Amino acid sequence: MFANSWLSIEINLFTKIQIMFLQLVVAGVYIIMCKGASDASIALMEKYEKEALYSAIQGFVGNDSFLYPDPCGWTTIEVLILSFDNLLVNSNQNKPITIPISNWDSLANSLESLEFRSNPGLTGTIPTSFGYLKNLQSLLLLENGLEGEIPEGLGNLTKLKRLVLAGNNFVGPIPASLGRLTNLLIFDTSRNFLSGALPVTIGDLTSMIKLDLSNNQLYVKLPREIGGLKSLTLLDLSHNNFSGGLPETFQEMDSLEELVLSDNPIGDYVTRIQWNNLKNLEMLDLSNMALIGNTKFYDRDEEPESSLLSNPKQTNSIFMASSKAFMWLLFFFFVCSLNIFAVLATEFNVGGDKRWVVSTVKDDQLYNQWAGKNRFKVNDTLRFEYKKDSVLVVTKGEYEKCKSSHPIFFSNNGKSIYKLEQPGLYYFISGVSGHCERGLKMIIKVLEPAAPPQSANHTSTPTVAGANVANVINGVVLVMGFILGLFM
Repeated sequence: MFANSWLSIEINLFTKIQIMFLQLVVAGVYIIMCKGASDASIALMEKYEKEALYSAIQGFVGNDSFLYPDPCGWTTIEVLILSFDNLLVNSNQNKPITIPISNWDSLANSLESLEFRSNPGLTGTIPTSFGYLKNLQSLLLLENGLEGEIPEGLGNLTKLKRLVLAGNNFVGPIPASLGRLTNLLIFDTSRNFLSGALPVTIGDLTSMIKLDLSNNQLYVKLPREIGGLKSLTLLDLSHNNFSGGLPETFQEMDSLEELVLSDNPIGDYVTRIQWNNLKNLEMLDLSNMALIGNTKFYDRDEEPESSLLSNPKQTNSIFMASSKAFMWLLFFFFVCSLNIFAVLATEFNVGGDKRWVVSTVKDDQLYNQWAGKNRFKVNDTLRFEYKKDSVLVVTKGEYEKCKSSHPIFFSNNGKSIYKLEQPGLYYFISGVSGHCERGLKMIIKVLEPAAPPQSANHTSTPTVAGANVANVINGVVLVMGFILGLFM
């Protein structure tokens, strides 16, 4: 009856009453299981396994827990799953809450899944002793306040199939030792502050089907070894600082269905990659990458058609073949659009002189008060300046909860620009654990296009200094003069 039993402990605590409820439930489970104690076929829990299990749990629920000692003294551990969700909402500044560092090695033979999810008050680093959990198949540390570097010892978890470290404050490089995780299927370190180059050992993770490194500070050229990930169906490297072009081995990842490389200064010819090799590709995002070249998918043996997006020499020849009158006409419309944009669009420095920082006094309306003193229109931009923080655009519900698993926009580069592209309400929060709860959040209302002129405000500056209607008129007259001169 119990030969294949699973022990799964789900801890979702907000108050002491909930802690007591958990203790009573687990105690009840033990009482029920005691009825089968006469079954001699069931292996007993080793003493060191019990002590390690209780130590891990009591690190959060206290030593007065009913979980110790085991009322039966024989409980089976064949597969152990520990999950700590929504346990720690706010960190106590005088006594930070961290993951216990001891006794994890005692669970090396039994623990297969370990999760710490949505605990913003959980700080500190990943214990190096996690590297002893040789049977671990899933490690999920999602949306906590954890910091420091990713331990090299995680590379010892060779049975790991899922490694999710997203939504924390991790820094430093991705360890090369993770290349030993050849059974890994999902690797997600998005929304952290990781930096450095992507290790070449990433190409050894040939079983991986999902890789998400988005919204970090990774840089330099992508390694050509990344093309070895031929089982990959999703690759998201967006919002980093990768540069130096795309390796041609990208075209070898023919299982890709979603490829997101946006917001990286790649700066390369699009034609370097034979995109038509990616037969299964359903979504491709190459926005804001400083790319050049023809975006048409074609074989290298074919002759590409002329395009205004081809290399610079082709572009120049096309324009020289055009008439001068048509060129000046295009220039005329271009100049007019620039002047009109200068009149309408305004850039706001969020918070004014205070910038985007946590207030020393808790005030969840501080930035809303600043926003209420301004008038925002479509095409205006917001400039966020900060240190060791981030900016998220979220939904109304996520704003009220002060957390988001999938923000509409994320940036942590210290100087973030966000364009208000349509009228309505925009919700902004800090992505750093605990900062939103202390008031680092804001609601912006963008007026309809027909709204009255914007009021003057010391914290906003026009995107082009001194732009006004007179500039537009002068520009139109000047350009029309050139066009008329061509035909006289």
